[in-house]
Amino acid sequence: MGISTATMRREFPEFIVAGVDSAFNITGTLKCSWATAQRVDFLASASWPNERVGLLVHPATVEAFRALAAVLAKWDYRFREPAGGTVACRKITGGSRTSPHAHGTSIDLNPSANGYRHVIGALDDPETQHQEGLLQWGRFTDMPPAMVRAVERIRTNNGARPWEWGGRWWSIKDPMHFQIDCHRTDLASGIDWATVDGIPLEQAEDEMTLKRGDNGKAVADVQAALIVLGHDLGNWDPFGPGYPRGADGDFGGDTETGVQGFQGDAGLPTTGQVDGLTLGFLFAAAYPPAATHDHPYAPTNHTHPTVAHSHPYAAAAHTHNYVTPANLKAHEDNPDAHHE
Repeated sequence: MGISTATMRREFPEFIVAGVDSAFNITGTLKCSWATAQRVDFLASASWPNERVGLLVHPATVEAFRALAAVLAKWDYRFREPAGGTVACRKITGGSRTSPHAHGTSIDLNPSANGYRHVIGALDDPETQHQEGLLQWGRFTDMPPAMVRAVERIRTNNGARPWEWGGRWWSIKDPMHFQIDCHRTDLASGIDWATVDGIPLEQAEDEMTLKRGDNGKAVADVQAALIVLGHDLGNWDPFGPGYPRGADGDFGGDTETGVQGFQGDAGLPTTGQVDGLTLGFLFAAAYPPAATHDHPYAPTNHTHPTVAHSHPYAAAAHTHNYVTPANLKAHEDNPDAHHE
C-alpha cells in the first residue's frame, strides 16, 4: 500500500522554504531551495553531454532514483526533453498545494510522448488478457509495458514499493510521471537491488563539459535554456528550426557570460563552463515539469505517442486534447489524484 500525496509532503518537506501553511497549501509566494539536493544521472539523448543528464532529487530518495534510472537504462529509455525533469517550485496541477516536484520526490519523462489527460479507465497491459473497457496502452505512452512493470517491481529492503506510475491512475492518465510512493523510513532501509532489473548508472569520471569554443546542438540547447531565463545572448541566427535567436550553437563570450550569470544566481561556482551539475540546475530552472508546458519552447501535443520530434523545443501538430489545470477539479489526496 502506497502513501498519499499529503503524507509525502509531510515526510519530505526540506525543499520548501516559504509561502505555505502547515498543510502545504500555498498561501503566498512559494519559495524553494535546492541547496541540499543531490544529483542522480539518467541516460539521455545525444543532446546532452556524454548522453547523461544530472537531475536534482531529495537526498532521502537518491537510491530510489538510481534504481529507477537503472531500469530505464536497461530498456534504453532516454531522457529526451527539457520539459521533463525532477525539481520545480510550483503547486500541484489543478490544486492549491505544493507539487511533488517541489519536494524533489518525482520525475516527468518525455511529456510530448506521455501526455497528461483526463481519461477514466485502466490501461490495457499487452501482457495480460484484454478485457472490455480497458484502454489501449500505446495511445497514452511510449514507455514499454515490461519496463513499467520492472519499475513497479523495485522494492526497498523492508519490502516497500518505492515508485508509483501516473499511467496507472484511474481518473486521469499522467504516464510521464513517476513519484515516490513509500515512507521515508522505507527508503532509509535501502533498495533491494536484487529487485532492480538493471545496473546502476555510474557518473562518468570523464564527463564532457561544454565550454567556450564548443559548438553544436548541445550548446544550442544550453543557449535556449539561458534565453528562457532572460539572459541576452545576442541576435545571432538560430541553430535550427524551433530555436530562438541567439541560440546559434556556438559557445562564445555571450554564452559564457550567460552561464556565469546563471551559475551565480544558482549558487554554483561561476566557471562559465557547463558541467553535468550546471546542466541539471539550468534545465530544472528553465523547464520546470508542467502538464500544460506553458514556456515558449516546450514541446506541444503530438499526433501519436511514437512520433519523435526532431528538436525538443519544436512544436508539432496535435490531435489529442489534453486537460488543462482550469478543467480539473483537485482531488489531491485521493489515491487517484497523486498526480504532479
